[in-house]
Amino acid sequence: MIAPNPSQSAVFAALRAFLLDILPRGDAIFVGEIAGNTLTVTSIDQGSIAIGSQIFGQTVASGTFVTALGTGSGGIGTYSVNIAQTVPIEHSPVMWTGCEVVQGQDNRVPEPRLNDFVVMTELFRRRLETNVNTYSDVAFTGSISGQTLTVSAIQFGTIEIGQRVNGVGVTPGTTITALGSGTGGVGTYTVSTSQTVASEKLSSGFENHLQPTEIHIQLDVHGENSADNAQTITTLFRDQYAVQAFSDLNPNVQPLHADDPKQVPFWNGEQQTENRWAITARLQANIAVETPQDFADQLQPTLINVEAAYPAT
Repeated sequence: MIAPNPSQSAVFAALRAFLLDILPRGDAIFVGEIAGNTLTVTSIDQGSIAIGSQIFGQTVASGTFVTALGTGSGGIGTYSVNIAQTVPIEHSPVMWTGCEVVQGQDNRVPEPRLNDFVVMTELFRRRLETNVNTYSDVAFTGSISGQTLTVSAIQFGTIEIGQRVNGVGVTPGTTITALGSGTGGVGTYTVSTSQTVASEKLSSGFENHLQPTEIHIQLDVHGENSADNAQTITTLFRDQYAVQAFSDLNPNVQPLHADDPKQVPFWNGEQQTENRWAITARLQANIAVETPQDFADQLQPTLINVEAAYPAT
């Protein structure tokens, strides 16, 4: 049996890519000051600064972006910013760029070092409709030597990882575990069981069980800019922009709804209160599970003399 597709990790990957696209980008943490339209970076702890990076800090004006490089090229040096202001180094010793997105309930993984970040935690899943079942038959000519299946001709269908191989003399339960030179057609493949099978007609059909599923994922938006970031998420998640973005990221995952953000203070390990806004994002994932399926491609009738085989008593 093939694992569900898309998997939980694929759903999280699509959501994370969407969030990183709409939230401020960047991974830099640094010490600096701003005088007029010049940002001077005196030390950098992680990441790099680039043109277009949004600058955050305790007293940095909202909407401050890097517009040009000066003596700096990602690290220590000067940069031009779009908003003239005065931020002495003692007023905002630590500045940062961007917002990170991570998966929750991952033990032994610390919080992101950026001040602004989002934690994704799946809450539950709900079936949206009954299963949609489809079938696919695959017929080909091939041989098996050891754990290598060599396909010399394809009659119809496409060979995929996880499919079961059927044929005369093939060990029951033999499945395709990896691609070799073949990518669905003629070529070599790795099978699960070592054996020797001379070239013959083989088959590898399967049934696809599709269950449209509603997935609820809680987004915990942390940081000094969490209110603005939460507003960005709820605005764009319930918009055509998100529909198109997810179609490009993974067509089997689509946004359905996001509730209004709620301010839920967070107490960290040092028992200090951090800003946090909680959002429940609802997505539809069309999740399919494939199982092996035998097909009767040919019928070979045998004539039976009924009177001789089943004489009247």
